[in-house]
Formats: sequence, structure tokens, C-alpha cells
Amino acid sequence: GEEVEEESLMMARLDAGLFTLQQAALIIGHLWALGDAGLRKRVLAVMHQKGAPLSLVRAVVLEYYHTIGTDGPGGAEEAARLRARAAEAAVALGASDEDLVVEDGGAGVIKAEPGVKEEGTK
Repeated sequence: GEEVEEESLMMARLDAGLFTLQQAALIIGHLWALGDAGLRKRVLAVMHQKGAPLSLVRAVVLEYYHTIGTDGPGGAEEAARLRARAAEAAVALGASDEDLVVEDGGAGVIKAEPGVKEEGTK
């Protein structure tokens, strides 16, 4: 059915490098969350060199957040831990509460500092 097709598509995307991209986006998000102005300037400079806006990193982190399942070795507890870390990075990158709503009711909404502007470092 449609669910099997979606799962096959996700597995193909992961095989093509999606997991690595998601992990890199999470690292960038966590660096951004530190709030260091110099570090943020450097992140923005590198992103600009690559022609990639910070919103792209946020989108990748949010996709990761929404695809975390509870089927893994750690079950629901591990999924909640991974979602909390991803939510922290996503919020630091400017994600809204609405962006963090999970269909299955798994994670809930995590509050953090207000959104981030892409152009500056403040």
C-alpha cells in the first residue's frame, strides 16, 4: 500500500545520503543553539559560500524530527530523547511550536528561545 511505498522511498533516500545530511544539519543546529555570535557568523559565512540558507538546515532538522519512529532499539523512550534534541536544534534555527506538532502525539511541543533571523547573528 501507500505506507509501504513511503517507507521504501524513505529507505532509498537514507541510502542516498539523507542520514548524513540530517546529522550534519543537527550539528549545525546545535552549534547555532549555543548562541555564540562568532560561531553564528562563521556558520552563516559557510552556508552563504555553499549557497544554502539557514532555513534549509531548519527544514532538514524538522524532517528528521518528524520521521523519528518508536520502532528502534530504544523504543518510545529513545524516540522522545532524539525528538527533544532535534526540537532544540530546530527551535534555535527558528522553528515554531506548530512546526513541532507530531501527528501521533509522541513528542509534544518544546518551548525555547524565540526564532532566529537568517541575515544577522543577533
